[in-house]
Parts: sequence; C-alpha cells; structure tokens
Amino acid sequence: FKTSNNIVVSSSFPLASATQPYLDIAPMGGMRQVRVLSAADTTLEGYGFGTLSVSGIPTNNFNGASANTGSLVRFASGGSSGNLGGVVSPFTLTCRANFPYFRIIFATYNNIDVERMWIGLSSAAIGNSDTPHSTSTHFMGLRYSTVATDTTWQFVTSDGSATNVVNSTFGNGINTTFEFIMYVNASGNVVMNLRSFAFSTFASTTISTNLPGNTTSLGLNARIETREAVAKSLQISGVGLYH
Repeated sequence: FKTSNNIVVSSSFPLASATQPYLDIAPMGGMRQVRVLSAADTTLEGYGFGTLSVSGIPTNNFNGASANTGSLVRFASGGSSGNLGGVVSPFTLTCRANFPYFRIIFATYNNIDVERMWIGLSSAAIGNSDTPHSTSTHFMGLRYSTVATDTTWQFVTSDGSATNVVNSTFGNGINTTFEFIMYVNASGNVVMNLRSFAFSTFASTTISTNLPGNTTSLGLNARIETREAVAKSLQISGVGLYH
C-alpha cells in the first residue's frame, strides 16, 4: 500500500531464494513488478518496460557473499581499464515527482581496488565518471570510486548541472553484502539508507540540494568499472522500484 507521501510499503519483496535471484521493476505510472533475472540460466528477461542492457557476462554465485541473500548474480567487467560490468534499465521508469521507493541488495566480490561503482537511479548510463553532471546526467544513489579517492560509500545527487557528494562514513569491503534503500519524501527530498549484513552497520542521510529534476525520467543504473587491467565484479540479489 502507499503511505500519505506515496512511499510504498510492501510485504511482497522477499530476499532472493537459493534458486531465483530477481530484479523487480515497476515502470512509470504503475505498480507492475517484473522478475527479470533467472538463476537457472543467468539470462535476462524483460517484460513490458523495455530491454535491460547488460555489461559483462552474468554468472551465478549461489550463496554468494552472504547467507542473508541466498544467491547472487555476478556481473564481471572485462579485464581492460574502462571495461564495465552491471545492468541498466531504460531511463523512463520513474521520476522524482512520483515519490519513488528504490531498494537493492548487492554485494562486492574479491577486489574493490582501482574501480568505480555507481548504484541508483539516473537519467543516463553512468560508469566512466566521478561526477554525473559532467555528462549532464541526473542521478541519485551511491558511488564508490577509488579514482575519486573514496574510502567509504558516498551518497550522491546530481541535477545535471552540479553534483552533490555526502560522505556516508560507511566503509566498503570485499565479499560484503549491502542493502540500499532510497526514497523521495513528502518534501521532495531524497532519503538514503545503507546497511551492511556482515557488520550490522547503518548509515542514513537526507539530501535537499542538486536533486534530479522533478519530472526528469530516471532508470536503474547498477554498474562497476575497472580502472586497471583486472576484471572487477558487482553482484546483485534483487532490485525493487515502486512508486
């Protein structure tokens, strides 16, 4: 159901099972959820909202980085600097005016050095940049970039003209599973919450500056970029987007 400020509360968003990681995506104007990741064959299936774009080859990682999530699907970049791994949706799923509620369970793998990770909602694909506004991209979500000398996760918003970065003070680590929840509150500000299953730690912030345009269309961006001749991986258990 929806609360008074359009935040969706749902009991139908379970953790991935040992046989079925998933991505649930609700397109603009509806509550339709679409299961698009098949653990059995690691293929992507899209229904009713366009085609997901995959970077790298998805592989199964049953039991993954943490028993809390069951299985994960691993997206590995290529082994050359600038190669990407991950998934993006069409950038027409929602906008800030819809008061979206976004949730993702993801994990690092065995190497978090010399890389960038972007996880959240954006108006265009992000990967090879530390500042979304440098390509006029609107964004709200997470960044971890050793190129930008990040040693912790950063909460980031961009209005396409400027980027706002808030240090979560929340450390990263290899083979670590995270849950990231982000929503737009009744005031139109962006609330971000990040927690680690392994360390039972939690970080939260509310951002009111350099937000994506109120009616700028956004979609899923969950990608990792290696900045050296070593492949890097991002693992995903499930994604939900409701509004």
